[in-house]
Amino acid sequence: KGTWIQKQVEEQPLVRALASRKKQILVTLTNPAMAYASGFLTEIFKVISHHKVSVDAITTSEISVSFTLDEVVLQNKKLLADLSQLAEI
Repeated sequence: KGTWIQKQVEEQPLVRALASRKKQILVTLTNPAMAYASGFLTEIFKVISHHKVSVDAITTSEISVSFTLDEVVLQNKKLLADLSQLAEI
């Protein structure tokens, strides 16, 4: 456990860094209207910003976006309600 730092290595590692965070949730928003839509992610992140929530990791597909949040965010029912106006959670 912990960080291991070396000046030189015999072989380049496959993974240079790995971070572990506890008490995280994955939120996935899906809406077929996202396909080829401009500005859809902007609307999602406006809601997240309005609620002053920090996003850690993001991934997208043609009709969905997933991101990780601190688990405590689940208590923010208004955030979830606002996001559900844009896409299925």
